[in-house]
Amino acid sequence: MIMFPIGESVFSSMGASGLSMFYVSTVISQLVYSLGASAFKSAIGSEMIEVTPFFHQMAIRIMLKLGEDQKDVILTTTVVTFAVSSIVTGLCFLILGKCKLGKLVGFFPRHILVGCIGGVGYFLVVTGIEVSSRIQGGIEYNRSTLAFLLEPLVFLEWTVPLILAGILVVIQHYNRSSLIVPLYFIAIFVLFHLLVFAVPSWDLQTARDFGWVFEAQASDEPWYSFYELYNPKYIDWWTITEQIPTMLALTFFGVLHVPINVPALAVTIGMDEFDVDRELIAHGISNTVSGFCGSIQNYLVYTNSVLFIRAGADSRLSGVMLAGATTVVMLVGPGIIGYIPVCVVGALIYLLGYELLKEALFDTAGKLRKFEYATIVIIVITMGAWDFVYGILVGILLACVSFVVEASSKPIVSGIYTGEYARSIVIRHPKQHEFLRNVGKQTYIMKLHGSLFFGSIGGLEEQVRSRFDHSRFDVEPIKYLILDMNNVLGIDFSAAEGFRRIRNLLMEKDCYLIISSISEHSSITQSLKDCGLWETEEHNEKIQLFNNLNSALEWCENLFLEKYKELIKARHSSSVAISVSNSQKRKLPISMFNDGSNQSKSPFSDPASPLVGSPRNTQIWNAAKKTVRSQKGAGNYDVLLNRAKGLPSNSAIKQPLSLVITVMQGLSERTEESFWAKLTPYLVKMTVKPSELIYDKHLDQPSVFLVENGLINYEIGFKNLHFYIKSSVLPLTMFGDVTVSNSERSIKYYGNANSDSVVWKLDGAALGKLKDENMELYEELLLVSLRLTTGRHDVISSNLLISA
Repeated sequence: MIMFPIGESVFSSMGASGLSMFYVSTVISQLVYSLGASAFKSAIGSEMIEVTPFFHQMAIRIMLKLGEDQKDVILTTTVVTFAVSSIVTGLCFLILGKCKLGKLVGFFPRHILVGCIGGVGYFLVVTGIEVSSRIQGGIEYNRSTLAFLLEPLVFLEWTVPLILAGILVVIQHYNRSSLIVPLYFIAIFVLFHLLVFAVPSWDLQTARDFGWVFEAQASDEPWYSFYELYNPKYIDWWTITEQIPTMLALTFFGVLHVPINVPALAVTIGMDEFDVDRELIAHGISNTVSGFCGSIQNYLVYTNSVLFIRAGADSRLSGVMLAGATTVVMLVGPGIIGYIPVCVVGALIYLLGYELLKEALFDTAGKLRKFEYATIVIIVITMGAWDFVYGILVGILLACVSFVVEASSKPIVSGIYTGEYARSIVIRHPKQHEFLRNVGKQTYIMKLHGSLFFGSIGGLEEQVRSRFDHSRFDVEPIKYLILDMNNVLGIDFSAAEGFRRIRNLLMEKDCYLIISSISEHSSITQSLKDCGLWETEEHNEKIQLFNNLNSALEWCENLFLEKYKELIKARHSSSVAISVSNSQKRKLPISMFNDGSNQSKSPFSDPASPLVGSPRNTQIWNAAKKTVRSQKGAGNYDVLLNRAKGLPSNSAIKQPLSLVITVMQGLSERTEESFWAKLTPYLVKMTVKPSELIYDKHLDQPSVFLVENGLINYEIGFKNLHFYIKSSVLPLTMFGDVTVSNSERSIKYYGNANSDSVVWKLDGAALGKLKDENMELYEELLLVSLRLTTGRHDVISSNLLISA
């Protein structure tokens, strides 16, 4: 009855049309759901009272735009606007359902919807006053309106329903039976008519004249009479287009209910599987059909559906029968309107308004964060004081502000590591690992997560700048900054610009910017390219991309080891370096490892080096010298390294003894050649062809391999995780097993795909023979194998943890 603002004289006779349009929409939605569009066999479709404010707003705006003297145009334009809004709503539902966006709709902030519900509750309370007091033109917040509402008769007309609603609220506090509300209003209806009958000189017509009963509708007016309003010559299409913002707001408000009502109903009736997209499509069909039939929006009503199902409705036939019964009521006609007391409708509107305001403002108090609760209050006030559309827009704006504030307050850096802990899984010589560990602080890894946007990039820039602060950088210098993007969802233009500022800072510090876990053709990479991250040749050199963090770490380690190899080469030139003048010394590779001391006798000293004073280079030189000087029998390492480089060797140690001694450096305390010479008879030289499988940990007998030259690739699989990682074994290293292992990891070793490799093999038979003939050597080899396994397990574990 209150679909139209019947308090306005133009719409005062539209109560019957409102009922008929309501019935048409309800019957259509019920048939659509019950005939199979909905997964709920006994769901009830109906108009929601909460959307009434949107109808009133459109109707009043049309009336004010056209002027009250054009009644026919106003009524026709209004009903067409209602029908068009139903079609718009239906199309929106269909698009969401067809595009499988049901879950996306459910992600909209719940507190925004609660605020809208509170705004509707506020409107219903005001509407209750308007309907009960029969105020013309709607309530305006001024002194004249207050004076009118305080007139004795008017005051009774709007306060009596308010008191009746208050009594019902108290009753419901003690009895929550679903029958309380209908019985209460039936009782008021009966008591009112008994009172009219009992009071002398008082009848229904007098009650109508004083505004206590609605005006009687023409009893011979059929239910389809509202179709007479659809007269093309009275339609003002331009005015209809002006109502599009309100239509969209109405659609938005309706769309938000489906992801809430559908899961709630499924939980209540014990339905384990449901499809929100299917229900969206069902809503789209019912609303589109209703609009083309000249009626209004409809939705799956949670409360009515629960009551209907609990009353015994358990099949689609139940819903069809309900639609038929509703049709019968519609055919009877609106004659009953002239017997309905205004206080009954007013009390019902007050009750609904109170319940919605309670849900929005009281039930959420203390349960939400202060910002969320303030958002609800602001939406309610905005809707009540200004406009429903403005209230929804304010809610969306506040939701965006809330998201930005929350996202910017949460750090996008989920973890920070250095190269001391974060290492690649490449199998290297222990001395190389020792050197990399000593210079590991110069590799700085920052793991990023979430969305990089204008609200969060500032925090990343601040952290990077603080790390390059002069006082901290001088103590802990950085050469490689790795930004791992494995868990980054996206990046906007502002964040991409932030990467440019980080780049500029790193170029000033002569550092490399490495972006890992990102492909060259990804959208994030394209965004970085579009913002001009790579502008010069220097940028192309010092800004690198890698598909994974392990590859980035391996690349950094290889550059560090280049300097380490130069130190090894410089040791062979030390005798020459001592006899050369200081100016000539700067031309030798040895100058790259100067620590700034004035000990000219040291082959690692060059006070005239231009690099002296750089914190990074000082740390690298000290780490290299520490590693090399700690070697026992380092000459053997040099011999084999020189041989690999094609350099001359002065050592008379032959293979495989030279290889064995070099591999055991840093792994065994037994450094004497005579001890390890006893192992050489058991070793067999073999050439590994490209991609040839040479050892499968789970299928082959335990075997030990020493790599002389070339590369060996390996693959580790974790059975329980269904996860595999690949890397390489470098020359002068050892791999394999001395004994049988029950590890759940599967490890396979292959020859490098590009070239042959040379390894020395100690197979299972040779290991058994060694154990029988030389237990001391066998136990030392077993100890070395255990140390290697433990160290590599630690490296792989740390790599997996930081790469996740």
